[in-house]
Amino acid sequence: MASQLLNLNDETLKTWLQEKKGPLLVAFWAPWSGPCTVLEAALKEIASDYNKRLTVARLNVDENAHAPAEYGVKSIPHILIFEQGKVVATIAGPQPKVKIVEAVERRLSS
Repeated sequence: MASQLLNLNDETLKTWLQEKKGPLLVAFWAPWSGPCTVLEAALKEIASDYNKRLTVARLNVDENAHAPAEYGVKSIPHILIFEQGKVVATIAGPQPKVKIVEAVERRLSS
């Protein structure tokens, strides 16, 4: 069964990163974006597959302006992977699940 994605906002993302709660994948998205909608299924699968090792979240760019501006998100979908509160990988634009998994694997195995 696919896991639910954690929904973050500007404030909860900031808190999460300050507390360094472990590896975090954040997909910056908007509900009107077709590519973001397609990506959601892959993100749920990744959340399920990496259940204990990685938190998978999304942040709606229409409702939250600070985090996208702070991290240079210019287009969506845009994925950032954080470790110890810092960005360690960026995946811009629509990408197949395999590309996202490759980035996750590189970070979790390093």
